[in-house]
Amino acid sequence: MNERGTILIVDDTPESLRVLTEILKPEGYSVRPANSGELALASIAAQPPDLILLDIRMPGMDGFEVCRRLKADEATRGIPVIFQSAATDLADRLEGLRLGAVDYISKPFQREELLARVKTHLELALLRGNLEKLVSERTARLEQEIAGHLQAMELIKDNEARYRALFEGVPDALLIADIVTGIIRDVNPSACRLFARTRDELVGVHQSTLHPPRLARESEQSFREHAHEAAEGKTGAPFEHAILRADGSETPIEIRTQPVMLDGAKMIMGVFRDISERKRAEEALRTLNSELEQRVQQRTAELAAKNAELERANRLFVGRELRMVELKERIRELEREQ
Repeated sequence: MNERGTILIVDDTPESLRVLTEILKPEGYSVRPANSGELALASIAAQPPDLILLDIRMPGMDGFEVCRRLKADEATRGIPVIFQSAATDLADRLEGLRLGAVDYISKPFQREELLARVKTHLELALLRGNLEKLVSERTARLEQEIAGHLQAMELIKDNEARYRALFEGVPDALLIADIVTGIIRDVNPSACRLFARTRDELVGVHQSTLHPPRLARESEQSFREHAHEAAEGKTGAPFEHAILRADGSETPIEIRTQPVMLDGAKMIMGVFRDISERKRAEEALRTLNSELEQRVQQRTAELAAKNAELERANRLFVGRELRMVELKERIRELEREQ
């Protein structure tokens, strides 16, 4: 693949395909043409491009339908789509953005505008992909580590000394609570670091005090549900929540629960993982999307203003033409009267 990116051009007009290819290829982009929606989907399925320039008005399957199908498929949903449309097709442009397109370019094509938009959206897609990959890899690695630690603890739970050594050494925060009362019965050093509290400050308190007061009802409901699962010997599905640190600050976390035995009684153990890094990455993605949306809105507003100006100019021009026709007709009538 060309290092600058592969662009699929979808347009039923040979002239448009030629013009776009002549603009993009000299800039180092790999260009693939498709003269119909059906051919475009087949090309994308065979080898997804980095960006798609998609004409709206095509016979058979139009650009809107192509976009709908791309956004409905998990494998192609993330490919940025830039619609091509005539300068006056404001309604079409808005519909394209609603369907998930990232931008649009006007016909006839302006070379500098086209190259700027293509470059911007390829860079945004690359950055978004890198952030998502980083988050995914980090999440998968932590989940593997958690699963490994929990499995090891299950295998040696009959040996109290070895179990205690592993419990103390797990890098994830572990808290064991009474299923019925919700009182914390044991914590590991990682939990003390996460909550910025000593073991004595954690053991013996109710689990609800470890969460922000604003989440009290949600915390209680969640604990009841997962405690019930633990009582039945089931491992709970991971879920996101927040904890309250000793200094009053909040930290976003992911919690996994599983049943354990402590002193001959059934307990629930929560594995707490700090997901601040993931949340920052997600916020960065939201910021990128927000910036892009602002650009699109700004461009849409500019387009609307230009269209309004064009309509006013057309009305003035048509008005003048009509007055000229009336004047010429009046002059002919006066000449005939003489």
